[in-house]
Amino acid sequence: MNKENKEFPCYQCGKCCSNVHLSELTRYLDRGDGVCRHLDKVTKLCSIYNERPEICRVKVQYDKNYK
Repeated sequence: MNKENKEFPCYQCGKCCSNVHLSELTRYLDRGDGVCRHLDKVTKLCSIYNERPEICRVKVQYDKNYK
């Protein structure tokens, strides 16, 4: 697999979703403490994963902004 096709490594640690207050693009997801209101505290997974906003879709953001 070459670099262009390599998937973003996600270890389901919840870090991305625990700092939504740091960007104007994700601030609206903040539940008041910097954590996304859709992050499940127990599983550290997104509770709306299939319906998550475009900003939360890593591959889409990579293709649009960083490729």
